[in-house]
Formats: sequence, structure tokens, C-alpha cells
Amino acid sequence: MVNISVLFKTISPKNIVGSLTIQTTGQKGIELKLVKSEQVEMNGRNLSIGLYEIDKSCLEELKKYQLKSMFFYLEGKMFGATVIENKDIFISELKCL
Repeated sequence: MVNISVLFKTISPKNIVGSLTIQTTGQKGIELKLVKSEQVEMNGRNLSIGLYEIDKSCLEELKKYQLKSMFFYLEGKMFGATVIENKDIFISELKCL
């Protein structure tokens, strides 16, 4: 499983919906299916948390190649970014699985 957490600073809290798309430096993109999504309050701030299922081939792709970008949906609107910092943290965590 892979999770994302979204902290809402300037917009009202929204639900995570749909898939998580991950692009690596490899040739293929990865699309993970949302298993669970909920909103929680942490330290007085609202967060949305999404839990995604990852299969063995996607896991191997993520272990092998560096992260380039990640995209997800909040109530039908796509959000995401190119990953330029801390790329190796995600890969290091996956290698512990």
C-alpha cells in the first residue's frame, strides 16, 4: 500500500478520489487504485488521506527508477507536481517492504 496525505492551508478540505498517477524516470507510468480515503484532524488541521493498492510490478518499477511526478484527484480536480526534492526518501521507504 502507498498513502498520500494532503494538508489544506488555503482551500476547504476535500476528499481524495480516483487513482494516483506516478511518473518515474523509467518508460512506463504507474497508476494506483484508491482503496480508502478519509478526512482526519491532526493538531487542529484538516487532512485528507488516501490509501492506494500497489502490485508487485509497480513496486519493482518504483524501486528501480527515480520519481519524477505524482498526480491525484481531490473531488474530481487533478492536483500534482514534479518531484524535485527528497526523491530518494520514497524509494528508500519502498525498499523496506
